[in-house]
Amino acid sequence: MARSFWLEVAMGRSISIRSDRLALLLRPISSLLIVTHNNPDPDAIGAALGLARLARAFRVDARIYYGGLIGRPETKRMVALLKIRRLIEKRPRLSEYDAIGFVDCQAEGDNHPLPGIKAYLEIDHHPRIRKGGAKFSLVDSRVGATSTIITELITQLRIGLSPLVATGLFYGIKSDTRNLSRGATNRDIKAYSHLFPLVDKRKLARIENPERSRLYYRLLTQGLRRSRICGNFAHLRLGPVENLSIIPELADLLIDIKGVSISLVLGEKDGVVHFSIRTRGHQINAGRLAQFIAGSGGAGGHEEMGGGRIPLPESRGIISKVKQILRLKGEDHPLI
Repeated sequence: MARSFWLEVAMGRSISIRSDRLALLLRPISSLLIVTHNNPDPDAIGAALGLARLARAFRVDARIYYGGLIGRPETKRMVALLKIRRLIEKRPRLSEYDAIGFVDCQAEGDNHPLPGIKAYLEIDHHPRIRKGGAKFSLVDSRVGATSTIITELITQLRIGLSPLVATGLFYGIKSDTRNLSRGATNRDIKAYSHLFPLVDKRKLARIENPERSRLYYRLLTQGLRRSRICGNFAHLRLGPVENLSIIPELADLLIDIKGVSISLVLGEKDGVVHFSIRTRGHQINAGRLAQFIAGSGGAGGHEEMGGGRIPLPESRGIISKVKQILRLKGEDHPLI
């Protein structure tokens, strides 16, 4: 208890110092381009919305930019209902912005649309790739969601939140931690609890229960039929896919199978193989396994969740390599 208490005190001081530093850096600028990772998930979108609100408190006009597309029905509904679409830039002119900030990703990585661009600020909960030259860098893998970090900064700076922004941050935390069941810490729980009274419950319900196309269910059915299990390892190679969001969704489904503690799903698009890893227990760290597969710049994650991308020619034999790491020698069996 004592160690936990002093750790929280230390983190409180750290956030206080960091929030003051961020405020100092926002005051001289008037425009900020917020960059998320490609094909952003709810945590990336929620954190970007929260950072835009934080910037606006200092009279900074902020816009959001990402590569790829938003594929998950929940994230699409989130963007529409929380009025995030009006903040999104499709083809930004970088010269029109005083500063560029990276959220839920890092400038030194390559899973974002502006490789090689120097960051003014970066805020992320994934393990640090390598040190860059950002004037403000808050990379903290001890929390389960980047939306948690943004919530802490906003709270420390005593910035008011509208129901729309609170809902975005709340759903970002809820989604990335699977309702506080995956990689959630006391800080995530505190942020979640702080935001809950401010959330627009009706909009949240609509975000969490979106309409889904028949194509979505066809993709799920095809994926489950192609899935294989070897011991405690469930894996699936989808082949070409249009909607990359189906990859992490299937990885989440496979890890919930009784007896499975590791799932790996791969899908190909435009000559690149994208993959998602999920784990349960402490047999293997999903983020480290992802980096083993694709290298630190193209992959990352945490103990129970990882992912990345790799050129198609280099993807052959990935499933066999994972089996070797897990020391699995049995045959694959169809899931259904």
